[in-house]
Amino acid sequence: MLPSIDFDGDDVEVTQVVNVREEPLIIGQLLGQEQQGTFGTVVGEGVDADGYTWWDVDFPRLSGWSIENALSGTTASSGTASVFSLLAKRSRTAGAVPG
Repeated sequence: MLPSIDFDGDDVEVTQVVNVREEPLIIGQLLGQEQQGTFGTVVGEGVDADGYTWWDVDFPRLSGWSIENALSGTTASSGTASVFSLLAKRSRTAGAVPG
């Protein structure tokens, strides 16, 4: 399955607290968390694993893999930024977002 959007090279904003992992897996080593409102840059293609699409993101404080449904991207078109929300893959369980 392909990622629902191509974030490669895009700036993204964290829309909810998200874990940043060393590998694109729920069991990947947890490097830390980024808070809502933090911006980062996607540095590669999305990877589908463990029921999520993961993106490798360089945040100001951490770099690693985070799940797509906790990110929102901005793209420049006609000189203004347009924002889109990614709600494609929600966790099947309540509580903290694993990615």
